[in-house]
Amino acid sequence: MIFLEYALDVSAACRDKDIRTVAVTAGYVSPAARREFFAGMDAANVDLKGFT
Repeated sequence: MIFLEYALDVSAACRDKDIRTVAVTAGYVSPAARREFFAGMDAANVDLKGFT
């Protein structure tokens, strides 16, 4: 996650204004950042490209 801190700061600012946030991602998030990142989002759209 390159911009974890920025995304969480923006999400918190949006919540202060009663604006909801949606993370749009391909799902490539390291385990270390995953919990913290998605805890700060109200919803997520994960685009799955395929299964192996």
